[in-house]
Amino acid sequence: MHPSTRFVAYPAIVVALFLVSTRGDALPAAPGTPSVAVEVRVEREQVRIAADGRAVTYREPVQNASPGDVLVYTIRTLNVGDRPALHTNVEDPVPQGTILDPASVSTDGATVAASLDGGKSWQAFPAHLSVRQEDGTVREVLAPATSYTHLRWTFHDPLAPGDEREVLFKVRIQGATSHVAARPATPEMGNSTREVKR
Repeated sequence: MHPSTRFVAYPAIVVALFLVSTRGDALPAAPGTPSVAVEVRVEREQVRIAADGRAVTYREPVQNASPGDVLVYTIRTLNVGDRPALHTNVEDPVPQGTILDPASVSTDGATVAASLDGGKSWQAFPAHLSVRQEDGTVREVLAPATSYTHLRWTFHDPLAPGDEREVLFKVRIQGATSHVAARPATPEMGNSTREVKR
């Protein structure tokens, strides 16, 4: 069975909880069915100077984001069913009004694909573009960060009941201030200010 989750690109930057079963509904899984719960958490990444002069990177909950802010999207995928989930796909849009930091995309063992055209076509991450040169030859170049519209993670190893995977990516806010609609995090997700371990 191949559970697949697709996130809708809301006008605002949204934290949401999705429960998607392999039957394509949002109901609790029937006995013997894998069911994948996905939570997306968004935090603002900040840097402060510690008393000893060190620059400390930390993350904090965010309700309103301003141009130039770096937001971290953490996607937690959990098999809440009672059978292994096979080839789980998790897809997330790069929020409108932001630019992806390609170097920030993590995998947790997944294969990552990217779309540059709103999810119509996909290619292996990092994405490339074909650029015709003056002499008529075509050269493959890395796609600019501004061209990414969607990311997709495929976990090829079975996701056993109770197992989870966590991936993240970062974006930088462009243009006008954005509102971030946040669902209260569950206690185990720890949605409080925390220092980033490096």
